[in-house]
Amino acid sequence: MLRTDRLILRPTTMDDVEALLSWQSLPDVCTYLPYAPRTRAEVAAKVGTYDGGQWVIERLDGSAIGEVMVFRSGTDLDLGYVLHPTAWGSGYATEAARAAVAWAWEAYPDDRVVAIIDPANVSSRRVLERVGFVEVGTGDDEHGPFVRFEIGRPSGGVA
Repeated sequence: MLRTDRLILRPTTMDDVEALLSWQSLPDVCTYLPYAPRTRAEVAAKVGTYDGGQWVIERLDGSAIGEVMVFRSGTDLDLGYVLHPTAWGSGYATEAARAAVAWAWEAYPDDRVVAIIDPANVSSRRVLERVGFVEVGTGDDEHGPFVRFEIGRPSGGVA
C-alpha cells in the first residue's frame, strides 16, 4: 500500500471490479485510453494482469476514485492512471502518479519510467509535466498518434 497526503493507493483485487467498472465503462473516461468502454467481464479479466504494480486510488475516506499502475511494456517501465470524472481537476492524478513513480524507483532497477499519451490529452500532459516527465518524442501505433514522456531516476537515490 502507498500513502500520500490525501490518498491511499492499495493493490487492486477482484473485490474492486465494481469500482473499476464505474470509470472504465464511461465513454468520456475512455476518450484518450487505448480501449473502448469496458464491460464488467472485461474489467474483471484485466485485474491482476499487469506486470508491475496496480493500485486503486482512494481518498482518505475510503472512496475509490481511480487507478494507477506501473507496468512492463516490452523493455519499458510504463506509468498509467485513470480517474473517475468526479475526481478530475483535483490534483489526485498528479499525487498518485508521483507515488507510483517513487515506488518504481524502489521496485525496479530501470533508469527511467515512460508514459504514452494521446496528443490531444492536455490534462494528462499537465499531470506528467508536474511529476517531472519530459516529452521525448511522438509516433503512431495501433491506437493512433501518441506522445512519449520519460522521467529519469533521480541521482542520489529514490525520488
